[in-house]
Amino acid sequence: MSRQATMAEDIIIRQLDHLERLIKRILEDKAEIGDYLMQFQELVYSLRIGSRAMSMYEAKLLDLQLAAAMLAKAEKEERHKQDKADKVAQIQVRLGDLPREELARHDGQVSTFYAFWGRIKRQLLHRQDVDEDEKLRRLAGVVSSLDAAIIIGSSLIEAIWYMENKYASPHAIRDHIGETIAPVFMKNENDVEGARKLADNLRVAIEVTKASMTPVPELKVHLFNTALAGLPQGVRREFRRKYPNCESEPQDLLNHLEEAITILLADRVAFTSIGGPEHHAEEPPEFNEDVGATGVS
Repeated sequence: MSRQATMAEDIIIRQLDHLERLIKRILEDKAEIGDYLMQFQELVYSLRIGSRAMSMYEAKLLDLQLAAAMLAKAEKEERHKQDKADKVAQIQVRLGDLPREELARHDGQVSTFYAFWGRIKRQLLHRQDVDEDEKLRRLAGVVSSLDAAIIIGSSLIEAIWYMENKYASPHAIRDHIGETIAPVFMKNENDVEGARKLADNLRVAIEVTKASMTPVPELKVHLFNTALAGLPQGVRREFRRKYPNCESEPQDLLNHLEEAITILLADRVAFTSIGGPEHHAEEPPEFNEDVGATGVS
């Protein structure tokens, strides 16, 4: 073998050793090998050496190329995993500031919508760091199953309109008044239970009316007249006497009901403390003309 071929062989051997060390470093540190491998391949084919030596080094080069391909595939899979991890991290950062307490949930009732909607706006809908798709997904997860089925395929704006129209529109509130106030009444002026239920429902209806997304003064008047119709004549007259300047204000009517309940409960306690209808006072002694009215001679 000529001196030139021997020198070329020595160079290739050194290059092979270098490349083997480089591949080890790649396996450990994921260094880039593409440029170096290309240079080495060009060097091998540019050298004029014996066919036997060339075949040996070509086989070695093929092994190294195969290793490089496997590394490239592994790196591609690693990048894919990293991309997914980065996306998850971005979502976690984006949602990291959401309230740690559980999001408010809605049971599909008009009476609970006002409190729910106020909380969910603060916790989610008014957040600037959460995108609309995520807001819609999370909103669908805290409403009733029927509402979720309707809003999940819509935009966030459409979902908000649907929820407010169903639970906070004038017609929804009017229906609520008809369902919760109209059927409740005091049977008589001493009906504490009827007064309590009417007061409880009226208290909720007042809040529901305030939640109307379109303020309608007629709603308040309708609520007042519906609740007033459930009071006995005597309670109505007493209300008019105490609130002569009341202009269909449901809160005044609620205040009067609560005062009436307090008085009725106080009367009941007083009545019970003296024995009630089952208490029989001691019969006065029978009058006897001989011994006098006291029965003592």
